[in-house]
Amino acid sequence: LLSAVAREIFNQNIDIVFVSSNREFVGQGRDQEHVIFHVSIPHNTETKMSSIDIADNTRTALSPAQKQDIIFQPVTLNKEQFATAFPYHLIFDEELRLLQYGKSVARLSPVRLREGIPVNTAFAITYPRIAFTVENVRRFINAIFILTVVPRVAREGQQQNQFSMK
Repeated sequence: LLSAVAREIFNQNIDIVFVSSNREFVGQGRDQEHVIFHVSIPHNTETKMSSIDIADNTRTALSPAQKQDIIFQPVTLNKEQFATAFPYHLIFDEELRLLQYGKSVARLSPVRLREGIPVNTAFAITYPRIAFTVENVRRFINAIFILTVVPRVAREGQQQNQFSMK
């Protein structure tokens, strides 16, 4: 599939090599298999650039000094800006204590979110089917996580509606 996408969409040839495979216990009575591949673009592969791409490249040509300035310019966001820019994020520490959350998460969540609450008491991971631990989050760092609100912690007087995030 990767080779076909590279060839048909990006006009590239790629090499895919199997690196390793292992099976790990991830909690909740489940094992997960991890397969690692090395994907590379051979050096002698020529890419086809459209005339639009070539025109864009010539218009945006920068001197090496200008490129260096752009590359090393830090982008800083304060907490409020980050919460607005990434409205559906959760940040937690090694003990799964909530450090920060996005504005939309706070607005849509039936749980009263505040810094310091244990994330796993308010949210459960429904996909991938793993126990909510820092180790498992690290193992699946490139996965899409779907979190749902733990029903028993919804705000008092609020109807139990299901809230989930990807």
